[in-house]
Amino acid sequence: MGSTVRDRPRCSALSNEELVVALLMPHVLADGRLLKLVVRMLQSAPIDPKRLWLTARREQADRMLYWLITLVPATERTPRLDAVRESHPAPPRGYRSVAYDYDANRLVRRAATKESVWRAARRSS
Repeated sequence: MGSTVRDRPRCSALSNEELVVALLMPHVLADGRLLKLVVRMLQSAPIDPKRLWLTARREQADRMLYWLITLVPATERTPRLDAVRESHPAPPRGYRSVAYDYDANRLVRRAATKESVWRAARRSS
């Protein structure tokens, strides 16, 4: 197995639009890694913008989708992402910005100390 993943046929039961909406469901815990995955899908996957917004509205994920799309800087926008933005330029009804508290400091690697190395060694044994 290792670090390679075998190519598999695409699942015909799920569309890209449904996958994006499933990752943005309002009752799902917002995780930065999932949000990044959604943005990458919107940037590169073949997605029908009208179908995406219709599915998102039906599943009440349109507010999260709109919020996420407004965060993408201009340098990261691709023609596919722009098509999604342009197909729904106004915020959804009842839109409020999402309160997302993300601590970027946890991504900063700290230098190893005696205490952290000792704790790690104790956990592994």
